[in-house]
Amino acid sequence: MRIISRHKKLISIISILVVLTIGLIFSEALFGENLSNNNYQKHENEILQNNDLNSENILSGIGAAWNITHWANRTENDLSGGFSSGSFDNSPSLPIGNGWIGYQMDAEIENLYDQRNWNNVTFTLGPDDGDGSVSDNDNELTANNQYQNWTFNSYDNTFNFTNPMSGNYFSNQDGHDCLELLMYGEDLGDNTFGYDNGDKAWWSSSISVPRGKFIDGELVFDVKTDDPLNINSWQLRFHINNKLVYSIGIYDLERFCGNNWVQINVPLKDWATKPSEIFSAELNQSQILLNVSLVYNVGTTWYRGFPRNDFQRLFVDNIILNVESEVNPSQIGLKMDNEDVSDTNGWGSGEIILTDKVWNGSEISNVNVNFSCTDTWELSDYEITFNANLNLYTIKSTPDSNYELNANSFGTKFTAEDGNLIQWEGYGYVAIPTGYSETKMRIEFPSDIIITEIFSPKDPDTNVISSCSVPEPGVIEIPINSIESSPSGFWKFTATSPNYCEDINIFNNKTGSWIQSNEFFSGEYINITSEISKTPIVSDHLDQTKALLKIRFPNGSIWEENTQIASVDEDGLVQFNVFKIPESPPNYEAGTYDVILMWNNSYNNFELNETGIKVEQFSVTHDS
Repeated sequence: MRIISRHKKLISIISILVVLTIGLIFSEALFGENLSNNNYQKHENEILQNNDLNSENILSGIGAAWNITHWANRTENDLSGGFSSGSFDNSPSLPIGNGWIGYQMDAEIENLYDQRNWNNVTFTLGPDDGDGSVSDNDNELTANNQYQNWTFNSYDNTFNFTNPMSGNYFSNQDGHDCLELLMYGEDLGDNTFGYDNGDKAWWSSSISVPRGKFIDGELVFDVKTDDPLNINSWQLRFHINNKLVYSIGIYDLERFCGNNWVQINVPLKDWATKPSEIFSAELNQSQILLNVSLVYNVGTTWYRGFPRNDFQRLFVDNIILNVESEVNPSQIGLKMDNEDVSDTNGWGSGEIILTDKVWNGSEISNVNVNFSCTDTWELSDYEITFNANLNLYTIKSTPDSNYELNANSFGTKFTAEDGNLIQWEGYGYVAIPTGYSETKMRIEFPSDIIITEIFSPKDPDTNVISSCSVPEPGVIEIPINSIESSPSGFWKFTATSPNYCEDINIFNNKTGSWIQSNEFFSGEYINITSEISKTPIVSDHLDQTKALLKIRFPNGSIWEENTQIASVDEDGLVQFNVFKIPESPPNYEAGTYDVILMWNNSYNNFELNETGIKVEQFSVTHDS
């Protein structure tokens, strides 16, 4: 037993003793009135919760739940997405667990392709010059095309014959503004016209395609014959980068189209497997050359008596080069949820991290992300396709800790014994949504508590606390997924905290003044004071708490009439009411009594999570 030694405490005790000494001149009825006022005490006892004190003076109970926060994420790879110009796509999505909050979405974009036309499509150059003769070429006019230049050229193999050729622009050829390819034979007289092998007339242009690898494509154009000779000595040919991608005899073409406009579609998919033959490894490394030609492709000869043997002519329009290729996000203004997707190394890839949005799993079951772009394109509509790897990070701050293996048992169990640290035990329940991986569980508790053990549900005998981190007092973080691959279930933790019941002082007034003593005769008065530890965690509200005093008879039962609750002052001192030791049964018994001091804190952020118990003894001898 120690006397409270601090100066302020000693002054407080002396003051109490003076008051009590003066009070002895009053009748015993005064004490009786104080001692009988138990209704208030019983009501206040509820503040100290339903704690259990066993016959060995071990206190147990349920403290407030500790805050537990879970972090989990889910990754979905190769989600397909795509949209057309002027639209958006919100098909890539991830499910989110009920009660979880999504706070970050990472996206890796792969195989980002766009498909669009890169050619000028039509030759809308205004009225033609009215001269369609073989001696006129309209290079100067076609050079005014706002998108690209088209240039006419010809090759006359003069081995035997001279063959005039021309390329004119026509503003209305059966409703089309188009380019002409015209080849005349040398007039040998008697309705006979001669041509040399290799004679060729062509229009050519070059375009830039600032893209990566060629994936797929299609050449599309409109063509019209002009009543050709009924023999396939002439061909329509189309070259891309000097590689022949399409050819047809113009007589076959005439039989197909009947001298009417017809659209030709030339797939370029096969060139994706052999890009070196037509396209560079990256399209932006070179210009793409387009060439449409009329070619005499048989041996040098002459034709007599055939209808329309004097010249051969074609008209072409609406030349489209649709290319599907790798594109960078910045080139099309790719956005996810209206935030820019950044380029990464290499074509067709990008990344974005969204941190300024919140997805509430209590309100939605799936997190959809919208992909769009700001690109505008005058030559055609376009199509965007991609694969997305989405990673959704979620957090959940419920439920708090459990005191038993029951998800609805909110709280933390404690055991307090005189002279020992307080022992705590609780559980953190891990319930991971399907497809998610829990990365971390964070437990927050009063800073005077020290976690000593952590056990996973799959291995309840192995303490894994060495794998955990303590970033600050009152916090422990458990790397769930690095400890257990299937971590669902109850994770057990144990901890210790200070025993806040620091001292009990027992006083006897047998000499007329209060002196410390633990020996009493029946009929004497007993005065009990106590001290609660004043630590930083409780110092600002210690005087708002109360302490509980119980007296245990020598026979083990509790002296209920003298169970008291008293306020704690700002220094941690507690003064209980003075009471008299009876001289006769039933509340009298000679022997050794236990003085049991109990206290807990219900005023801080964690409510009941500081507690303590202290036990002292005094003896009563019958005054004979």
